[in-house]
Amino acid sequence: FIRIPLDGGTSSIKILDGQHRRMGIRSVRERLRHEIQQASLRSSKNGKGRSLKQLALKSERLDQMAIPVMIYEEANTQTLRRMFADLAQTRNIDAATKTRFDDRDPFNRAAVELVELGRSVLLSDRVEMERTTPSLRSNHLLAINQLARCLKVLSFGYGGRASRPRILEAAHNYDELIDLGIAWADDFLPAARLEYEVLLDIELKEDFIAQNRSRYLAYSATVLQLLAGCYHQWSELGWPMSELTSWLRDQNFERESEDCMFRITGMLTPTSPSLISRRQSVQATIDYIVLQTQLANS
Repeated sequence: FIRIPLDGGTSSIKILDGQHRRMGIRSVRERLRHEIQQASLRSSKNGKGRSLKQLALKSERLDQMAIPVMIYEEANTQTLRRMFADLAQTRNIDAATKTRFDDRDPFNRAAVELVELGRSVLLSDRVEMERTTPSLRSNHLLAINQLARCLKVLSFGYGGRASRPRILEAAHNYDELIDLGIAWADDFLPAARLEYEVLLDIELKEDFIAQNRSRYLAYSATVLQLLAGCYHQWSELGWPMSELTSWLRDQNFERESEDCMFRITGMLTPTSPSLISRRQSVQATIDYIVLQTQLANS
């Protein structure tokens, strides 16, 4: 037995995990009650109660069964979310939910803060928070888990490994991580591509991205991660960022154009309507962009 004080009517019990099991038990009990009722009617008519006895025994056995339940006293919603994320260690949850709930990872926390707290003008209301990838008809640039990935690329490079020491360092320098995300999203991207600059227009139609996603590759999450890789690699060289944004600004990002830059680098082929997002292909394109920018400014 458990006693729960209803202080001011605010106390409650919520199921963190196991909703399907609870629903299954309830469904079986309701079905048995219905079957017992029907069997009782038949028994009263023909006098045969064998089926009724079997159903009654089954219902009794079910009521005598038990399952273990762990109960925690916790009112903080964020702590409950972390507990749910911990459960994913044995049963995977989707990447978007894990990014939103597991704020112990500084990159997850920064991604959510950039969007939900409006720290980034470009990203606010343009990041999918429920799905792992934005739908083709949505007005989202990328999903929250993809944004967290972009922040890691900005910090470590496209192929860089987010080791535990690196994550701890990022957590220690959390404010710098937020500033890095803002600088990339609100300064670098609009300067590098007109497709991002126009999104800052307050009079822009709400479905602008959805209408132009199939035409302009800048509205691809793969390209955004690629541009994060370019930002990191160029920053490592220490050259002025304006040189990189100027070179990128002049490139063709139209999917159907024969002069599309991604056709030149091999990420877009005549036989495939989608970008090739293999690590080797993306890294080769990043290297191409950095090299061509260096040549143009040497």
